[in-house]
Amino acid sequence: MNLCNNQLSGEIPKEIGKLTNNQLLGEIPKEIGKLTNLQLLYLFNNKLTGEIPKEIRKLIKLQQLNLHDNFLSGEIPKEIRKLSNLKELNFIKIN
Repeated sequence: MNLCNNQLSGEIPKEIGKLTNNQLLGEIPKEIGKLTNLQLLYLFNNKLTGEIPKEIRKLIKLQQLNLHDNFLSGEIPKEIRKLSNLKELNFIKIN
């Protein structure tokens, strides 16, 4: 878990000790494109569905994108080519 540089405030709750694996459902919201300072996006090993939103092109500082082991559909958006800082891209799980 990496929580640095997120402008979080307040105390870390005791419930943090109960964190295990995520089981995120549904689609990746288009609003993800508003996170323009995001450098790492790891959403792998969840139950995400739908297409990768084209708004991902707005993540101009993104260096790593990992979406493997979900239930995503559709084509990989061509807009990903515009992410000039992207160094790591992972959509599949290799056993």
